[in-house]
Amino acid sequence: MTLTDTGVTLGQSSINSGPVTFKVKNAGSIEHELVVVRTDIAQDKLQPDADEPGKMSEEGAQGESGDLAAGLAKDFTLNLSPGKYVLMCNQPGHYMVGMHIAFVVR
Repeated sequence: MTLTDTGVTLGQSSINSGPVTFKVKNAGSIEHELVVVRTDIAQDKLQPDADEPGKMSEEGAQGESGDLAAGLAKDFTLNLSPGKYVLMCNQPGHYMVGMHIAFVVR
């Protein structure tokens, strides 16, 4: 998957349950991260985090890449169960510019 300054691009939008390896590249010009959130809420309807202005709630978070400087890449593996997920960058303000995408685990 690729993080740009205005979006998230996936190689595939669904995958089988079990260990899932995310190969994340920050192709943007600023720092980004990838947060994996299990939720039935639509990918563009997550609620703001009341404690951290500019960020969204990470309720249901399964894991994340950590901060990635521009140009860096990181692989990380999570054991995911079937369900609906939102993949997002939760740096302040990034979700609001479109850095989120729906993801399904079968």
